[in-house]
Amino acid sequence: MERALALAIAAALLTAAALLSRSSGARRPGQAHNPLELWRMANVRVEVAPDTNGPPNGPRISCNITSFAGQHAWVEVTWSGVPGGRYDDYIALFPAGADPLLSAPIKWGWAARSPSHIKLGVGSLEFRLLNMRHDLRFALVRNGLQFPTVVAWSEVIRVEQPNEPMQGHLSLTGVPGEVCVLWVMRDRGHPSVRWGTASGSLEHSAAGDSLTYSRADMCGPPANTSGWMQPGWLHGAVMNGLQPATRYFYQYGDEELGWSAEESFVSPPAVGPDSTVRLLAVADLGQAEADGSMEASEMLPSLHTTARLAEEAAAGAQLLVHNGDISYARGFSSQWDVYFDQLGPTVRRMPYMTTVGNHERDWPGSGDRFPAQYDSGGECGIPYYRRTRMPTAEEDKPWFSFDFGPIHFIQYSTGKEPPGAWFALWKALSGCHSVLFLGALECAPALFQPHTHPFNFAEHLFERGSEQRAWIEADLKAVNRSRTPWVVVGGHRPMYIDSKWFGQAPDGDQYIAKLLRESLEELLHRYQVDATWHGHHHSYQRTCSVFRGHCQAAGADGAAGGTVHLVIGHAGAGLTPNIRFFRPRIFQAVHLKHGYMRVEANATHMVHQVTSSYDGSLLDEFTLTKPPGWRFQPRPAALGSKEASNGSSPSGGSLLGSAWARLYGRVGVDGAPVPAVA
Repeated sequence: MERALALAIAAALLTAAALLSRSSGARRPGQAHNPLELWRMANVRVEVAPDTNGPPNGPRISCNITSFAGQHAWVEVTWSGVPGGRYDDYIALFPAGADPLLSAPIKWGWAARSPSHIKLGVGSLEFRLLNMRHDLRFALVRNGLQFPTVVAWSEVIRVEQPNEPMQGHLSLTGVPGEVCVLWVMRDRGHPSVRWGTASGSLEHSAAGDSLTYSRADMCGPPANTSGWMQPGWLHGAVMNGLQPATRYFYQYGDEELGWSAEESFVSPPAVGPDSTVRLLAVADLGQAEADGSMEASEMLPSLHTTARLAEEAAAGAQLLVHNGDISYARGFSSQWDVYFDQLGPTVRRMPYMTTVGNHERDWPGSGDRFPAQYDSGGECGIPYYRRTRMPTAEEDKPWFSFDFGPIHFIQYSTGKEPPGAWFALWKALSGCHSVLFLGALECAPALFQPHTHPFNFAEHLFERGSEQRAWIEADLKAVNRSRTPWVVVGGHRPMYIDSKWFGQAPDGDQYIAKLLRESLEELLHRYQVDATWHGHHHSYQRTCSVFRGHCQAAGADGAAGGTVHLVIGHAGAGLTPNIRFFRPRIFQAVHLKHGYMRVEANATHMVHQVTSSYDGSLLDEFTLTKPPGWRFQPRPAALGSKEASNGSSPSGGSLLGSAWARLYGRVGVDGAPVPAVA
């Protein structure tokens, strides 16, 4: 009887989860991060097949070019004969061989942007074409995005150089004297890189290797349905033996298939306190179209941010750190091409280091901690891992560290951890198989297989006893603070957050923040981590030097007494307005403005400047300091911590028990009074 009651309750919970999953996965208008999610493939009608003319006096569409060479080109698209032009008519771009009954467009632009369309049914628009290794063609589409009706096709625009090396970007391998260059071509060929210290004299070379992925590697739609497009071959090659802080010139490509234009970068500085570094940091950037198409995008501000980043690169910035939610492709492969083209002027000139976010990784049954999250659009991390190639031990163990001048960076995953009651429910129902979208619960043995079930939480957890946390602790222990006096820990979901989302498991802002603090904050405090850089919440936020919800006074030597937690998720995606009306006292700055962070560090000072993407104005500025000759001493485990007493963490207790008090900033995260901060 008790088991039957438990199963009935579980079935009700899982049915509720299914309904939530269904609604969150439906990507209703107004909820889409990516405008391509608004295209309703199931409702598409094709009145005119490609390569046919249609009715004699019907709609016509044409282009002023029939081919293009190189990486990109501008095209003028002209149309006529549209009876009764409407505001929901648009021009859509497809790969030439794509069937609109099976594939979403690459992008689209409203026909009404042309002033003559509504009155006369004629008009023209300019589009920027990107070499995506496929020939292209435009379609004239009516009836909006919900009921698309294709009424005319343009001629095919041929891509003359499908093996043009595209999307070049640099990254660090974690080995001193090495920089990796990554790029995309249609064919596998024989990739390599050549480099040298003088322009036009590239005397060194190294062979590369190649990765790709297939439709079958994707976890679900739209990545394996309407969003699928062949990604080409993802090449990589390592430049080695580089001298510190030296300008190098390089090319990447293939002896037979062709080479990129010559690029240059300055190699990483020597690791140690004698180096001064200038670097940039962002999170939640995304991409947008420079030609004004995809007007529904919430990521149009990313164009301003990437333009500013390119200016910083030209001015001598040496590194870009991006902590999660990279392209927001969300299952539409073409958006990865757009993203790396947009960011290219920056990341061809400096290494680009990233962490995985929910919009790269989360998908039901793929091993992440959120059973009802569809945020990756079915990509489940594969395009991200293979396009960025961070120096991780394994592809789906996305934690690693690297040194850059006087800074040691630890990058980790905040996306996989057993979510309390959800995980307990799964364990209690071992042998029972949940069919979420049917709202049913079937009991059968051995049905919980890795990567096949929404409640598989077998990988990169961050709680105590997990592989990832053990690695973080070991890495912190091993840091030589006489070489790298500064330590920065980076992930996606924040550990401290000014947000009104106190939602329960599995993904409320405050719920996840609490779990991260319970797992990691003692380690950060013991090993004197200077700062954390996170994103996810689309805002800029900075705490005081904090530990366990309390601002900490500086030590006797002048060094900070806690860790400064930064949220830098304001780079390009639509801003998150759910901050609290009365700012919690541990937060010294909170801004709902798009921007990025610039950091300059030496042995004793780490200067942070947060800059507006629109006008370059300063949103925030602060400096962390260490006294000359500072020597690291690990702090003892805090009294009352699990490490010290094996008891429960004082930051535990009811998440919502003092929500009203926390809402108005009268108490700290752990419910204790917080002193005012000067």
